[in-house]
Amino acid sequence: MTSLHGHEVIEFIHTKPILKKNLLSTIKKEFGDAKFHTCSKENMTAEELLKFLEEADKLHFKDEKAYINEGNVCDHD
Repeated sequence: MTSLHGHEVIEFIHTKPILKKNLLSTIKKEFGDAKFHTCSKENMTAEELLKFLEEADKLHFKDEKAYINEGNVCDHD
């Protein structure tokens, strides 16, 4: 199974406004059943990655839309 870096999801969210209620289904539609990894975690589902990003304050919601906190995102691949 494919493992994608969380940065791919971060870039995807950053490029288009996604409603919070549609975020998980949109990610699954774009990336399929891929697993995700970050600098500190591996083998995450889309749900686990989104939870991780939100807890790390890399992802937040305003007016029911998902946004990336660019200042909290590391700048490597």
